[in-house]
Amino acid sequence: MKHPADALQAELAARLEGRQRAGLLRDLEQGSGVDFTSNDYLGFASDPILAKTIADGVLQYGSGSAASRLLRGHSPLFERVENKLATFCGRSSSLIFSSGYAANVGLLSALAEPKDIIFSDSLNHASIIDGIRLSKADKRIFPHQDLGALATLLEEPVEGRKIIVVESIYSMDGDLTDLEAVCDVAEKAGAAVIVDEAHATGCFGQRGSGRVEELGLTKRVFATVHTGGKALGVAGAWIA
Repeated sequence: MKHPADALQAELAARLEGRQRAGLLRDLEQGSGVDFTSNDYLGFASDPILAKTIADGVLQYGSGSAASRLLRGHSPLFERVENKLATFCGRSSSLIFSSGYAANVGLLSALAEPKDIIFSDSLNHASIIDGIRLSKADKRIFPHQDLGALATLLEEPVEGRKIIVVESIYSMDGDLTDLEAVCDVAEKAGAAVIVDEAHATGCFGQRGSGRVEELGLTKRVFATVHTGGKALGVAGAWIA
C-alpha cells in the first residue's frame, strides 16, 4: 500500500501528464525580444531613477515591516504613501495591499454582508469573483457590458445594500466600460459602484489615476481599486 504522500504525488503526476497530452501544460520561460506581452506599459519597471529611489528607500527603512500593521509593522512611511495615493486619486483616503488580487478580495469581503447583493460583470477578474464569494453576499452576474440586463436585475427587491462592481478596462478584450452609464443605472436603483482601475491606472486622467478621474466620476463612485503591477511597474496595490 502506497504512503498517502506517494499516492498524492502519483495522482498529480498523472494529471500533469494528461494536461500535457491535451496541450494544456504550461512552462515558464525567460522573456526575450521586443516586449508586447507584459503590463509594463510605460517602462517604469526598468527605469533607473525609480530603481535608485527604491534602493535608497530599502537602505533607509529596511526590506520589510517585520510584522503586520496591526501588531508592530505599522510605519509613518505607509501613511505617507497612502496619503499620496489618496491625493493621486482625488480621494480622502487609501489603503495599500500586497497585490491587486488581495485588494479586491479584501475590499469586497470586508464591505459586503450576507444580506447584500453584488452585481458583477460576467468578465470581471477572478479576484473580484473570489472577493464576492468570501463576502457571503448574494450575487447577480450580468452579461458583459449589458447595462440593460443590469438595470433589470437591479429592480429586484433587496433586504440589504446593492453594490455594482465593474472594471474600467477589461484586460482580455481591451474594451472600455461606459462608466457614466453605469453610474446612471446605479443611482436610479440606489446602488453603490466600485470600479477596478487596474489597467487604466497610469494611463488615463490628468493625474493618471484612471478613467473615473478622467470622466469626472470620483464623487459618483464609492471606491476604486488600483494596481502597481501594470503601468506603474511595481508590486502592490491600493484601494481609494
